[in-house]
Amino acid sequence: MEEVAARGACLVIRWARDESGQMPGLEFYDSLGEKDQTRLSGLFKLLANKGRITNNQHFKKIVTTNLFEFKSRNVRILGSYSPDGEFLLALGLIKKRDKHMRKDFAKAEAILESHRRRCREEPHEST
Repeated sequence: MEEVAARGACLVIRWARDESGQMPGLEFYDSLGEKDQTRLSGLFKLLANKGRITNNQHFKKIVTTNLFEFKSRNVRILGSYSPDGEFLLALGLIKKRDKHMRKDFAKAEAILESHRRRCREEPHEST
């Protein structure tokens, strides 16, 4: 599976790997319909090329966490900036309530920590 979701002038956006080496965010993304995949892919490319997305309807920081969310209707992809200048996509979900569940944040943060730990142990190649 391809680890890079988008590459641009400002950022590389990668799918984060969990403790078992799986990429839960990518697995979720692959399960989406073509319309949602196209919208999210466009947002990934925009962030990669511009370094930011100013429209809070499509991308925003989640208050009280270090997480950000890409938004396409009720579809969310949670992720975070990494210290090495990349953006890591951790977890996808369908938002069914006005507020996220705290367990979703904890799961996304655990995936990101596992990914960072794996990268410290086995640095990825520049692909």
